[in-house]
Amino acid sequence: QVVKSMTVYLNLRRAEAFPEKAIVSGIRVLDMKWLHSQQGGIKLSRTDHESATVLVRNIMRWLYYHFINPILRSTFYITETEFSGTRVLYYRRPVWMRIRNASLDMLLSKEQYREMSSAKALRLLSKHNIGCPPAPLRILPKKTGIRAIAMLSKTCEIDNGSNKRTKLLPPNKVMQSTFHALRYEYEKKPALFGAGVLGLTEVYPSFCSFVEALKQLQTKSGSSQELFFTSADIKHCYDTINQTRLSKLMRSMVTEEMYLTKDRFVLCSKGDNSAMRCMWKKKTCPPEQFSCSSPSKLAGQYSHAIFVDGMYCSMETNRTINGLLRDHIFGQVVVANGNFGPRYLHQRNGIPQGSILSSM
Repeated sequence: QVVKSMTVYLNLRRAEAFPEKAIVSGIRVLDMKWLHSQQGGIKLSRTDHESATVLVRNIMRWLYYHFINPILRSTFYITETEFSGTRVLYYRRPVWMRIRNASLDMLLSKEQYREMSSAKALRLLSKHNIGCPPAPLRILPKKTGIRAIAMLSKTCEIDNGSNKRTKLLPPNKVMQSTFHALRYEYEKKPALFGAGVLGLTEVYPSFCSFVEALKQLQTKSGSSQELFFTSADIKHCYDTINQTRLSKLMRSMVTEEMYLTKDRFVLCSKGDNSAMRCMWKKKTCPPEQFSCSSPSKLAGQYSHAIFVDGMYCSMETNRTINGLLRDHIFGQVVVANGNFGPRYLHQRNGIPQGSILSSM
């Protein structure tokens, strides 16, 4: 039964959970006679049975956390891929090392990244106007090669030859104020961003507007028109973006001298019998428009909801936001694992995938 549960565990897909109840599913406590002092046909008392059950759960938890998982991590590199959907693949460590080294050599040959020593990486980061910390680099396999993703929701340290460790915020956390300022500009002038959308929730309203306009056109013309739908993909879209042109474009969009971001959270439920959910919301605007952050304007969007104004406000100047954008576009450093320690890479072309600003 332990082998069966282990097989289920190894075949889990991405984001699937394996609760503790599933670990001990099908295991009879009475079959483990070494856990209790049962003699002959004497039945265990309820207290002894519960104690034995707790011991079994602790043993199975130890088996997975301290035995199976370390063996898997030391033997395999476990990852999802673009061609396997949510299915998780297991690469043997020697095989993955060859894939990783070949991928890094390809990235360097394309001049998308340039490798540097830890000393040069520290000098580059010291030249930042505001500061955008380094982040680990992840290699994601796909059918036609690999995709290099900067894990900007995490951060990593660069060896400076001393034992001092400084706690750095992840780049995406540092860039949050810049993201909220750009989102404010997007909400103020959506035409600046063309046909781009920030998520699937913005696709449906655009599609409905298209269908409504099409129906009106057909009503006027009195005939139906044949429609053609195309699907296109820009090859190496993020990797070929002109950094200088992007920087000028982003600077032109940041028009306010100062941006104020206020926190609030909403307690709401989907129905009378459903549980309450807490959702954090942020509202950004210029300081002179502080009244725009009033929760009363959100009342029409929710039902069965409680709005709580947060006490925390943050303010960022135009100079700070432009400095963060410049550091992020021109000076982002990523750290990749190498055979003999970390390898420090500086992105020369394009922008990093995995950034909080990628949707912009």
